Amino acid sequence: MENTDKSWNHVFEQTETLLYKKAEEIIESLTEQEREKLEAQGIVLDLEEVFRLIEEKLIEHFDSKEFTVEHIKKDIQKLTKKDIFDL
Repeated sequence: MENTDKSWNHVFEQTETLLYKKAEEIIESLTEQEREKLEAQGIVLDLEEVFRLIEEKLIEHFDSKEFTVEHIKKDIQKLTKKDIFDL
């Protein structure tokens, strides 16, 4: 059942665990060269920072379109490291 509540806080509550799993997946997928490049850009590659970057990307989309929680969950699953970082 889809929820059409447009509140980001509601979406966040429904997707927080998935966001953390995606952040872990993205960190683990980075090569040593990619890590060095990102660290040289001043990007901290810890779970909280990557989580925050993912959340920022999702909020950009959320603000520009009508999304359901289920739509956001699908978007999270599709994200790759190249969506989050300039690699």
